[in-house]
Amino acid sequence: MAYFGQSVNKVAFMFYVMHRPFTSSANTVNTFLGISQASSVLGGFLADAYLGASAPVKSWQMLYLNTVLYVAAFGAEGAIIAFTIMVYIQIKPGWGSALGLLALAIGISNAIFFVGTPLYRHRLPRGSPLTRVAQVLDAAFRKRNVPFSSTELIGGLYEVPRKRCLNKVALQLKEEGPEPRPWRLCTVTQVEEVKILLKLLPIPACTIMLSLILTEYLTLSVQQAYTMNTHMGLLKLPVTCMPVFPGLSIFFILAFYYTTLAPLACRLTGHPHGASQLQRVGLGLALSVLSVAWAGGFERYRRNYANDHGFEALFLSPMPNLSAY
Repeated sequence: MAYFGQSVNKVAFMFYVMHRPFTSSANTVNTFLGISQASSVLGGFLADAYLGASAPVKSWQMLYLNTVLYVAAFGAEGAIIAFTIMVYIQIKPGWGSALGLLALAIGISNAIFFVGTPLYRHRLPRGSPLTRVAQVLDAAFRKRNVPFSSTELIGGLYEVPRKRCLNKVALQLKEEGPEPRPWRLCTVTQVEEVKILLKLLPIPACTIMLSLILTEYLTLSVQQAYTMNTHMGLLKLPVTCMPVFPGLSIFFILAFYYTTLAPLACRLTGHPHGASQLQRVGLGLALSVLSVAWAGGFERYRRNYANDHGFEALFLSPMPNLSAY
């Protein structure tokens, strides 16, 4: 709740309170979101390799409480509350009250977490998969000029045709000694794990542009809402609560899928879930393409309407004909 409560209003805060242009505000928020997501990788690595699962949560939760506007969140629950109630508080009573409530929410969350600490199962650090991958890549770079026919090699390795540059990692050189460091010599298992990981990279790579679009609903959608009529009858929606609609649409789509599409697909395909996990990812990406195409057409209509009726704002000129939602 605290994470989304500050993220969705950061554009408005930087524009109206700090008097920064919309483009600069959007770029700052996008940078904040990127660092927030990337920091979870660092936290997971430290937890798996060195600190265990409990210690990083305790330390980072307290750090996030004390530096709420600058430290990335590791979890983001309560998004609907952040997009609605917290938006109202930030607009009516003021930013001080809203940020104080966000800090109070984090404090309560920390207290609940610490109270339950004796009941948790504490797993000891057992090493991170990222370390194994880094060892293979580092050793492959160091041995990039070593040929397979070199007389300095000790032992051997069955040469797999794929990615032979990584096979050198499992070949031991004389200068490495009888007990080489793991950053110099890796096992065949490690090499094959990295090869499998590289083969899987195209799948998450397909979601890069989707993730880029998703960041826009916290920035561009808020900017667009300032130029639109947000009245729904007697109710006037705050412009910064616009990102709540993508979340609601996800709920409705998932409910429709599991109640209607999944049983129908199960009869046609015989799959217990209607489709495999990878097929569902592909379906989600296809729906995302259609939604962004629809948003692009609607954005074009909105801009033309604003220009024809004299509603053009200063920040509309450099805005591309693309909208997240």
